[in-house]
Amino acid sequence: MKFRLLTIAASLALSTPIFAEKADEFVINLKDPEYADGIVKTENGGVITAPCLRIQAQAITYINTKKEQEITAEGDLMMEYQGRIFVGEKLQFDLLSKTGYLTKGRTKEGGWYTGGDRMELLPDGNFIIYGAYLTTSVSRQSTWEIRANTAKITDGHLLSAKDVQFKVMDFPLLWLPAYKTNLTEFKDSPIRYRLLWDKGLGPRLSMRYRFFSTETFGAFARFDYRLKRGPGGALEADYLSKDKRTVFQTKNYGALDKIFPDENGSTRYRFQGIYKTKSEDEYTRFHVQWDRLSDNRMISDFKDPDFEINTQKTTYLEFSHYRDWNFTNLSVRPRINPFQSLAQELPYGVFGVRPIEILKTGIIMENYASGSYLDYTFANTLDKELKDRKAGRLETLNSIYRPFSLGGLSVTPKAGLVGIYYSNGPDRNAVGQFLYTYGGDANIRFSKVFPQFKHTVIPYAEYLGYSKPRARVNNYFVFDIHDGYDRLDQVRFGLKQLFFTKENAIFLPGVVLDLYGYSFWGAKSFDQRIPKLFADLEFNRQSYAILGGLGWNLQERVLDYGNAEFLWTVSSALAFGVEFRHRSKFWWRKSIQDNFVVDFARPLDELLVSPLSDRRNTFLTKAHFRFSPRWNMQLQTFHGWGRENEPTYHGAKVDFYTMLTGSWQMKLTYEYMPNDPYRFSYSFKLIK
Repeated sequence: MKFRLLTIAASLALSTPIFAEKADEFVINLKDPEYADGIVKTENGGVITAPCLRIQAQAITYINTKKEQEITAEGDLMMEYQGRIFVGEKLQFDLLSKTGYLTKGRTKEGGWYTGGDRMELLPDGNFIIYGAYLTTSVSRQSTWEIRANTAKITDGHLLSAKDVQFKVMDFPLLWLPAYKTNLTEFKDSPIRYRLLWDKGLGPRLSMRYRFFSTETFGAFARFDYRLKRGPGGALEADYLSKDKRTVFQTKNYGALDKIFPDENGSTRYRFQGIYKTKSEDEYTRFHVQWDRLSDNRMISDFKDPDFEINTQKTTYLEFSHYRDWNFTNLSVRPRINPFQSLAQELPYGVFGVRPIEILKTGIIMENYASGSYLDYTFANTLDKELKDRKAGRLETLNSIYRPFSLGGLSVTPKAGLVGIYYSNGPDRNAVGQFLYTYGGDANIRFSKVFPQFKHTVIPYAEYLGYSKPRARVNNYFVFDIHDGYDRLDQVRFGLKQLFFTKENAIFLPGVVLDLYGYSFWGAKSFDQRIPKLFADLEFNRQSYAILGGLGWNLQERVLDYGNAEFLWTVSSALAFGVEFRHRSKFWWRKSIQDNFVVDFARPLDELLVSPLSDRRNTFLTKAHFRFSPRWNMQLQTFHGWGRENEPTYHGAKVDFYTMLTGSWQMKLTYEYMPNDPYRFSYSFKLIK
């Protein structure tokens, strides 16, 4: 019988070079075959193989006549075609046209299982499914699935479906006329459900659905229902180009609010988006983002991380272009939310040239110029009380410096000038600002290698001075920190030490200790020449780190500033961190902490009663626990006290994660906030 099987296989192969250039690449292996009139068949199992094709089944019939060459297979059927594996009940495949039909077929792509009543196999490897379904469950009896009248898979992973229903427990929850998705892209969950409970707002059901997707683009629809506020919905989109150089993301949310219909209207909304791109050489970049809100309470009333793309209520456009010898920046920052106070840039342009050496003297010169029209517009509530600040602004910054080196000693003196022209001022006249800058820095490095470590000591000093400005700060508009100039003479002096150890596997110094202080001449808020001393510490090890900083106010004899943080990865199942922050009432809220112009311009008693005084204490904790490969927990807490005229506050957030069967992740969250102590949320989403 084996000899008969091989003889049939050889004779059929010689007459049927359908899939290959070589006849012996088409092979039929059947158990107990029967052959008659060009038809070979078996009921006891067999395999047919060819390039890009493999058919395995219990019952196989192969027809090889002058008019047709066809394979029929059923029973324990498995087929590999064009690199994809199919299973089903029955197969009919035409070897001449390389097309066929698979009854009750099923296949897998990425994390998806897809199939249907009948699958039409196309010669290019694509296929059409009639009575289609799509799910992540291995079992055919899944708790949820996407059903479609017809669906087509192209390019191996792109799904296009028509007459689509999303079903849970065989109950239809959503219908779409058409649906497209990329089955291999799992950067965002195509399906997500959440159930949340907020104190005061009650339960909220949220459903997010990806209704269109390509290899680079995805579009989503979201439906929300809050029991006390009402329904809401969102349209979202994400785009990432194949070369990763262009990104677009937008989230647009609207809701009916039954709580404040008279105050803000019955409709609340937020439209936000980001678009950014860069050239292939990365010398040219473009960025635009927007964030339009119906009112100032929209974010807090409808607080949810799902509605955030980090636009932070700001709207601006920015273009930058860099060349070998110059750079150009252009930005526009309009105010689109009337409740915000904002220094509008309409527009703001910058031009600069790369540092150049003057006549081979070693003196380096830098030049920078900007032009803008700025409009500081106040919120609606302040418009009637305060006049808007508007002015054209031209600025030039020019500086020179000359590095000197002698052994390990490095000294760099610096000098420059600042010129600013304002077309308008508080008295409605043009104002010119001019001042000189001067200073320099010096440092020397000493190192010694010991058997177990290397010790480096760096004494340093940095001096910065401003001449008396031509215009006083009250005579021109201050739009931001770059307009705030006053007489300044300050020195930062310190001693920095670094310890490198052999047993420390990370490429960081094991210990960094920086001891430094500031000395001032002429500051209105300081009576002493050296009013503040600081110490910064870093202790780095492979599994833990200690970070800290202290600032002692010699003039007031108080601890101005204190930070202490401990981070420890105990094991693969446990990691945690704790941090304490202290600020005294003599520590000012500044975006640049080592800018002391405000200390020279304002007396101490005026600063203490201003919002700049930052008296507070904060204690933060965070931890991650892995109870099992499927269960994880994240814990975050914060505690604050000591701020004048404000109560003590506490907050916490606990997240539980677990993986369910079928690539689903479940998340349970509890949040404790000072104004919302009982906030629960439950969600599950599909992940890769």
